[in-house]
Amino acid sequence: MIKIIEFFKGAIPFEIKRSTSTISVLLALIAIGFLSKIGEWLFEKITLLLKLSLPFIGNFYSWATSITYQISLLAIIFYVLGLVILIFPIYRKIDKFFMQGRNKELIFKDDFSTNQGWQLNYWGTTNPAKTNRFENSTMIFEASEDELQNENKEFGAYYDLKNGIYEGYTYEVCCKVKSDPDTTMKFQLWLHDNVIGNRSSMRTKKVPEELETPSNEFKEIKTNFVATATNGIRIHLHNKGGFGKIYVKEVAVYKVS
Repeated sequence: MIKIIEFFKGAIPFEIKRSTSTISVLLALIAIGFLSKIGEWLFEKITLLLKLSLPFIGNFYSWATSITYQISLLAIIFYVLGLVILIFPIYRKIDKFFMQGRNKELIFKDDFSTNQGWQLNYWGTTNPAKTNRFENSTMIFEASEDELQNENKEFGAYYDLKNGIYEGYTYEVCCKVKSDPDTTMKFQLWLHDNVIGNRSSMRTKKVPEELETPSNEFKEIKTNFVATATNGIRIHLHNKGGFGKIYVKEVAVYKVS
């Protein structure tokens, strides 16, 4: 039961979950109602035309309309299908228009109190329990080059964010990072859209452009990313092996336009 509830929570667009969406939802419902009235008018005209040109169709229509419960059931089915097919695209267009210029809105935040689905140690390590782990609500990277299996001696953790990511919107991705004194490991916030099948990503962005050793105090790294047709962002906390440790305290994603 819990899994079913979580599924529906994830399936609901993030815009509907906020308090500022009331106007957009109402306008979307009005638009659906207007379109349904146009559909009824078109259906009546088409039916009348068929009655005049094809008597068989006219007789069938008269028979069908005499069975009330069948027509009611069909009406419910078509109405539900219409809502599913039309309401979310219409809603997002209206929402995008009204939200232009508004303050950025939080859609994802992870303080690492638990693992929300991060894939640790991608590209392989010989000591996974040490090289990438969670401690005290912090993600820690600690890997010497000889512990890494990648030929460039790089590795990290990634998270696929799909809920609330829609093509054409701009998202700001932030993380707070620091390192121990004398650390030689390097870090990079690396974003790309979700892979489709076995195809490589269509769009990628790395901040900073080159791997760098973070400061000894937590500092925020952030960058904007425009979502593509994959409707997802893969967030990489990317590292190069060396001495010392790198700490990531928090990752957050905001919708900015």
